[in-house]
Amino acid sequence: MAICSKHEANYEKIIKKSKVILKHYFEEKERRKKAVNSGRSVIVITLFMGLFTFNILQSFSGNLLDSLKTTLVGNMLLGYFLIVLIYATYKFITLDKLNY
Repeated sequence: MAICSKHEANYEKIIKKSKVILKHYFEEKERRKKAVNSGRSVIVITLFMGLFTFNILQSFSGNLLDSLKTTLVGNMLLGYFLIVLIYATYKFITLDKLNY
């Protein structure tokens, strides 16, 4: 408005353009919000499927967790699983920052 008054611009035109800009901004914000919710859903589903798969393997082999703890490859796999779990949790928490 200050710029309009300096240059004797058409206030009506500026207000209409501002409304259009705000409308597009809020539409994009809603789209980003849906994308964030979708991303969170995928993260939760992936974590549950990982736990489900681990439980199925546990039922087939009996003592899978103990055998993973005692071998080098098992320790590497457990470390990898832990890193993935921490990363997925971090992404789940910080995914909102995408929706500024």
